[in-house]
Amino acid sequence: MWWHNISIVDTIEAQKAVGTDCLLGMPWALVWAVRATFMPIPGEEKKGGKA
Repeated sequence: MWWHNISIVDTIEAQKAVGTDCLLGMPWALVWAVRATFMPIPGEEKKGGKA
């Protein structure tokens, strides 16, 4: 995002490039957030058996 703001001189074109990046990246960010929320943490499985 910052790369577009720094490298593109025209403000409107930079905003369009950043907006496109956000639209393309947001679905993948949502998938990551859902997976990170609902997937178990490795090593945190409960062990069965008598205490």
